[in-house]
Amino acid sequence: MMDRAAFKEAVKEALDNRAEELFEQVWGEPSRRGGHEWRPRISSARAMEMQGPKRGLWNDHTSGQGGDLLDLIAVEMCGLERAQQDFPRVLNE
Repeated sequence: MMDRAAFKEAVKEALDNRAEELFEQVWGEPSRRGGHEWRPRISSARAMEMQGPKRGLWNDHTSGQGGDLLDLIAVEMCGLERAQQDFPRVLNE
């Protein structure tokens, strides 16, 4: 049986593999594909790292929020501040 930390890392890895899809699902089409950082057409204040060791990390410079893809789901799809607030709900999304 996988321990809690290993499970969370496995989920994060699976989400990182789908970073482009999650970006578009949550924020829409990027203003420019390619490169290390994507920004949505609707708001240049939001950005997500798409390459390298920081892949999947995002930041909303207007609200000051950011984090990993679990936090993106928590904030944008569940209305939470962080994934830790209701991890089962974030996983369900």
